[in-house]
Amino acid sequence: MQSLLKSIFEFTDYHQFFKAYYQHCKATKRSFSFRCFAQHTGVAASLLVAVISGQRRISATVAKKYAVGIGLTARETAYLLALVDFERAKTHTQKNDAFSRIVRLRGQSKLTFLDADQYEYFSHWYHAAIREFIALPFFKEDPAWIARQLLPAITESKTRRSLELLQRLGLAARNKNGKLFVVNKAVSSEYEIHTLSLRNFSREMIDRAREALDTVPVELREISGLTLGISDECFERIKQRVRIFKEEVVSMVVDDQNVSNKVYQLNFQFFPLFAPLDKDKKV
Repeated sequence: MQSLLKSIFEFTDYHQFFKAYYQHCKATKRSFSFRCFAQHTGVAASLLVAVISGQRRISATVAKKYAVGIGLTARETAYLLALVDFERAKTHTQKNDAFSRIVRLRGQSKLTFLDADQYEYFSHWYHAAIREFIALPFFKEDPAWIARQLLPAITESKTRRSLELLQRLGLAARNKNGKLFVVNKAVSSEYEIHTLSLRNFSREMIDRAREALDTVPVELREISGLTLGISDECFERIKQRVRIFKEEVVSMVVDDQNVSNKVYQLNFQFFPLFAPLDKDKKV
């Protein structure tokens, strides 16, 4: 029985696509080999071996040669190039640009590794803020009013789109009287894209914290920091304590019997100020 090769749009990693392609060809064409593939593409056979094992990345130039050798359509080739660019991207902007192309080119593929609405939710800080705002007793569904209440304020159109997004994601819904309420539902997506979207979210919330130093009175905020010299063991212990504290904070909020009247953001930043030393290198 011949194996069927899945569409490239069902892959999030081009390494896995080429592995599946090679396995498919080996199963359907006895004469197929790495050398045979190299002859069709004009690229050294050793590179495909390294690509399939995840040891090497490919450039856009090589990707185009592979696309021709495989016989990909123009749209499939564009998708392959987007995956290549996504992996090779060095900046936040480049990563997001490649992601946008992936979403657009994927179209209505049955692939479910990412969700544009979930990505949008994490890409802008105010979606999470508005979601929490809905749960407050004095909340009113007036986009202009909501936009003015946020710190910093956003546009009314962004507020409208955010309210629509929250409902599409099932994070907010309407009761029988048409009033919005918060639905307790987690937002998740495939690991790699989830990581990218969370970086967007963290970046925006760090920006909000920086702005708060100048815009929020001292008595309404708690922003401080420590510069520490620590061992590897101490580093791991601190990370673990931060995670435990985060769980404690969540429990405190869940157990709080008082009526909520504020929406706050709690950030944790713990990062190195020096490049790690090579322990095997003599200083």
